Amino acid sequence: MKKTIILVLLCLFLGGCNTNYKSLNDLAIVSSIIVDKEDDNYVTYVELYKEEKSENKSKKVAYFIEGKGKNLKSALDNASLSVSKNLYFVHTNAVIFSKKVVEEDLEYLFNYFEKSIQLNTNYFILVTDDVKEIQKTKDDDNPILGEKVRGIITYSSNNGAITKYDFLQKLYNYVNPNIDIILNKLEVKDNKITIDEAYYFDKNKIAGTLDQNEIKYINLISNTNNEIFLNFNYNNCPYVIKVEQNKTKYDFKNNKIILNINIKANLDSIGNNMDLKKINTIEELNKHSAESIKNNIKTLINKLKSSNSDALGINDYIYRRFGEKKYNFYDNEIDVEVKVEITKKGLILNTIGGEYEKK
Repeated sequence: MKKTIILVLLCLFLGGCNTNYKSLNDLAIVSSIIVDKEDDNYVTYVELYKEEKSENKSKKVAYFIEGKGKNLKSALDNASLSVSKNLYFVHTNAVIFSKKVVEEDLEYLFNYFEKSIQLNTNYFILVTDDVKEIQKTKDDDNPILGEKVRGIITYSSNNGAITKYDFLQKLYNYVNPNIDIILNKLEVKDNKITIDEAYYFDKNKIAGTLDQNEIKYINLISNTNNEIFLNFNYNNCPYVIKVEQNKTKYDFKNNKIILNINIKANLDSIGNNMDLKKINTIEELNKHSAESIKNNIKTLINKLKSSNSDALGINDYIYRRFGEKKYNFYDNEIDVEVKVEITKKGLILNTIGGEYEKK
């Protein structure tokens, strides 16, 4: 009986697929969507792309179609009128909001893109201050804006300098009253598309911006990246550590929130004037790195608190642990304790031709 039911369901699903099937030639492939607002009208710019062939060569060509309307549906519908094909949103890489529309209608934007449009679930949401500049900038590496954005996020997330959450994670954070969201900021610098900063929020309002270094520490605390590169300077000598493992733990006592972070890292690069042949050099770097990380995290926490933004989601952790706000990110003092262990010392020294000096 169960097999019969399964076969009937398969036939229904397969039949439905065949009925609704459209050739890719009949579809206009969407790579990105830009949403802006002018007066009381929403303006959407939908990026389409196609392959053009000439002299036995093919290249991708991207272009935008524009639509206006009193709501997002009518704006997108009006944009689609300029092409003879049906818009195909499944391959959308990025949805880009203007800063203006985010400041006015963030809740509406999230609700619409969650319920009203057939997109995939792993596209990225970003904010831009200049919609026109973003559209007209053509990057030689990749002329398709949506693909370019995905490439930047994928590459930059490998060193922890960007927030990599896709739409579903952003939506989860947005509807959670104990977490404030972070959205990457899309800009044009030196005629190139860049993501060097992010906006962090106080509920529906933009609270401020985070630079790449601050984003790295948010990723470090949140354990959202496997590898994070951190830059330091010890006795006028620069060095970079690559975080290989890190564990974040919260303790609560004496009316304080204690943030503990244990880090295992490798030296990625060092200045020429640092003597690694002495074994205590590594020990000194461990202490210096830990103290530097501690101070940077404290500065970050104070910045978020002063902006009334819990972008770290500490209140969410407290709620999940205690079932109530027994402690509060904004009200309770937060201590930070950091331990750093730079590993593979023998490998580092052998690589540069050095040996340990005995004490």
